[in-house]
Amino acid sequence: MTRTANVAALRWSAAAATRVIRERAADSNKVTVTDHAQQRMEERGITLDDVLGILRQGHVYLTPRKNERSEWQAEMERRMPGGRDAAVVTVVPRRSGLIVRTVMWRDER
Repeated sequence: MTRTANVAALRWSAAAATRVIRERAADSNKVTVTDHAQQRMEERGITLDDVLGILRQGHVYLTPRKNERSEWQAEMERRMPGGRDAAVVTVVPRRSGLIVRTVMWRDER
């Protein structure tokens, strides 16, 4: 069983979510950015490279939860160059890929 098979579990730990998100984000072709997330990226000066860096090197600190479509959703966080903390809210579909719902700075300035 692969790590991604664990996505169907009833409960999902932050550590397991971190592993699966990093694994899936390794292939940028598997990362879909929603229009909403794209707008927030532009507003907040966060680039696609930043988003991919957060997904590939960040951590899920809060327990993932199921969204309105019963898909797992998690927040990956990472300290960015310059010392600011950023987060990406991502949906983790059961089969493959990632869907970026929104991005934010954790330390409002």
